[in-house]
Amino acid sequence: MTVRVRTTVLTWPEAVPLPTGRAEAACGAGAVTRAQADGWTAGRRRAETGRVFLTVPMFVAAATAPR
Repeated sequence: MTVRVRTTVLTWPEAVPLPTGRAEAACGAGAVTRAQADGWTAGRRRAETGRVFLTVPMFVAAATAPR
């Protein structure tokens, strides 16, 4: 099995909808509380002042079945 991680770093205010959408989806699915989702999206206020640092890790795993 091989696992690789690729991390994207976003530093512009236009990137803010990404975590906001994920927080809303998680809240809608009942995976987190409204307070938790609001905490995740609190960064939007910082983004309005141009201070954004968002990382998006992507995990890829590959393996072969034994014969």
